[in-house]
Amino acid sequence: MRIAVCDDDSEQVQLITKLIHRWGKSNQAEVTVVPFYSAEEFQFKWATDHPFDMIILETKIRNKSGIELARYIRETDHETQILFITCEMGYALEGYDVSALHYLDKPVNPEKLRKVLDKAYGIAVRRDTGALLVHQDDRWVRIPYREILYMEQSAHYFAIYTKTKGNFRIKKNMKSMLSELDENFFIQCYRGTIVNIANVVSLLRNEVELSTGKRLRMSQPNAQRVTELFMEYHG
Repeated sequence: MRIAVCDDDSEQVQLITKLIHRWGKSNQAEVTVVPFYSAEEFQFKWATDHPFDMIILETKIRNKSGIELARYIRETDHETQILFITCEMGYALEGYDVSALHYLDKPVNPEKLRKVLDKAYGIAVRRDTGALLVHQDDRWVRIPYREILYMEQSAHYFAIYTKTKGNFRIKKNMKSMLSELDENFFIQCYRGTIVNIANVVSLLRNEVELSTGKRLRMSQPNAQRVTELFMEYHG
């Protein structure tokens, strides 16, 4: 895991970094911690790359609140996990707006931090598990599950839409396509549409909204199953 820690309190950053490395060692997990001592420093890095699995933010950073910084992150990224460290637990209500993983109050309790790291690591591993192999233009292409947004069927073909790897077209029927996919991620939301629940950020009455902002139709017969998988994965 790559974890960013952003706080203008250097002692707090050092303490959290020490606890994270201790957790990584006890769980045999490779962990990289990158410290940031101002919101501006973090934003400069974030503008060029989104290299983190998790971001730990103080709710009050000099010249900018952690909540504001989290909203900035969510403008371009809906997956990176955010943990807030705070002296005022009233901020927790605002965390719903940015899908915060958790809140911890100061001083940080090592056991509570360990439990949050366990949860974050489990989510990160699950997101990185599995891939779909497709034959395209006389070559095999491996598409990680986390890259796939959704698929749409037309006649005997499926169009596969991804976040950064472009689009693909393969010959499959619905039953065959679903059998090749991990049911913990993929579900039919409409007659000819399969969605990756990992990239769904909200459910509406007759639609699902993706992290890209695109909305897909959701039929009533599929709504309950889609909702259950959404709550299981994101909850």
